[in-house]
Amino acid sequence: MIRPPVTYTTKLKLKQLRAMGLTGHAAEYEEDHFIPLEVGGHPTDPRNLWPEQWNLPSGSNDYGAHAKDLEESSSTTRSASTSRIIR
Repeated sequence: MIRPPVTYTTKLKLKQLRAMGLTGHAAEYEEDHFIPLEVGGHPTDPRNLWPEQWNLPSGSNDYGAHAKDLEESSSTTRSASTSRIIR
């Protein structure tokens, strides 16, 4: 799995933030993959990347990038462990 370089994602993030009319600082967002790299998502295709807000206000129905990343890491670890057990 190869993650795109930060130089690429930063430029793309700034372009997408302007195009989407999103407010705030670029540092409040991370480029996230619609289809995770672990399951075959393209690492640099702009159609597979989008700026996700890092932390969302309390009371929001969404997780925000930080909480979602923690869950994805946990799921990936469980999936890898299960895969090793099944073999």
